[in-house]
Amino acid sequence: MNLKLFSLQEILEQTLKNFSLELSEISVVQNYPKETIWAMVDPVYMDQAIHNIIKNSLDAMNDISNEQKSLILTLKTNRRYAWIEIKDTGKGISKENLEQIFLPFYSKHWGIGLTLTYKIIHAHEGKIDVVSTLGKGTSTRIFLPLITKEGIIQSKSVAHTRKEN
Repeated sequence: MNLKLFSLQEILEQTLKNFSLELSEISVVQNYPKETIWAMVDPVYMDQAIHNIIKNSLDAMNDISNEQKSLILTLKTNRRYAWIEIKDTGKGISKENLEQIFLPFYSKHWGIGLTLTYKIIHAHEGKIDVVSTLGKGTSTRIFLPLITKEGIIQSKSVAHTRKEN
């Protein structure tokens, strides 16, 4: 990986451009702060990870009308992390399936998208959290170490999945 100080807003914007046709007829909400959120990332790999999540979100919304389709991207920080949340109004993921989503060859495509996404986030010393409710949608959060004046705050990489009540 080739880590660089990079704007997370810029990565999100670039990734969304790759989906301009698919997103043209659905509601896309971008909740970004006014100040730039910086992270040490490999922009190519991080774009791939975000691309995989957005692709899964779009696939999950295939069977609903365009009026019901919504993709919400949120960028926030707390004391330890910068995080990207990608939320869709798709069909959701059952609890049993949610526990398997990061396993290779689990999904209907090549089956490596979320496995690769997990590995990319882990390589960035980050973690990924997925919350899903059947019939309501899925929310995926990518947590990356926050850059402060003192440098990057160290954290352990862990994947979390849970079912929302």
